[in-house]
Amino acid sequence: MRSALSKLPLLISFIFLALSAVVFFSLYRAVNKNIVLAEGAEAVWQKEMSRQNDIKSLQNSIRLIDKEKEELTAHFIASSDVVPLLDMLERLAREVGAKGEITFVDNGGGNAGLTVSLRAAGSFESIYKFIRLLENSPYELEFTFLDLKKLDTKTPSWEASIRVKLLTFAQ
Repeated sequence: MRSALSKLPLLISFIFLALSAVVFFSLYRAVNKNIVLAEGAEAVWQKEMSRQNDIKSLQNSIRLIDKEKEELTAHFIASSDVVPLLDMLERLAREVGAKGEITFVDNGGGNAGLTVSLRAAGSFESIYKFIRLLENSPYELEFTFLDLKKLDTKTPSWEASIRVKLLTFAQ
């Protein structure tokens, strides 16, 4: 009986070893399966983070382009914005002390551009400053006619007839 009792702890230890091995390998497979799932989830997360970074970059680019677009469109006059342009021309004349008056406006039809004729009266200095302001306006203007003459009055008074063509006119 002694030999059967001495084999019992050995048998129990083998059963425990086998049971431990089965538990170990099943846990090992479960851990490996979870690692694969975690790697897949991390890949999805990285892809989503990359997509969000691309969206942020695109939004920043759009904001930059919008600023450039606003600067560019500020140099163009649409056919619906002619009145503010004419008001600006008269305001420029007043700012330099001349009396400005729009005498003729023609959109030219097609892509000919917008032609504006105006008359300005005042001192030579104010007329000169007005012409300089027109030359340096944010719009691309082409002077097609300019007539400057001194009026026969007691005070030194000048009159300018100006015709400009707005080259940055979008219909």
